[in-house]
Amino acid sequence: MDSEYIHIYTYKARLTNAQRYKFAKKKKGINGVQLRKISNALTGVLKTQIRKQGHVDTGKMVNGTKVIATIGARGELVAKVFSKADYWKYVNGNFDILENAMKTRKWKEIEEQFNIYNQGHPKRR
Repeated sequence: MDSEYIHIYTYKARLTNAQRYKFAKKKKGINGVQLRKISNALTGVLKTQIRKQGHVDTGKMVNGTKVIATIGARGELVAKVFSKADYWKYVNGNFDILENAMKTRKWKEIEEQFNIYNQGHPKRR
């Protein structure tokens, strides 16, 4: 069994602290931990709005509703609302709970925080 061995040289780059910092600062957008933080904050705002409008009888809608924040194709915030209460769409349709929550100052602050986190997204304008 005649085989040739080829020795491949590897080069290990030695970076200075300034180069490491510069390399670490290049980020490609928001990460999963920050998305969960945004999702939890948006869920809190929505639950507060449900309570504020007085739609709490059994607590099923308040306890079973959550918002999951995702990133859209162009780097924008997409908030998806999930609820265990099957009547969420009717209550929201009649009383505009989500629309009123999106008009609050707290929701706008969370959107601004998302924009700060996601500045490095490649398709962000």
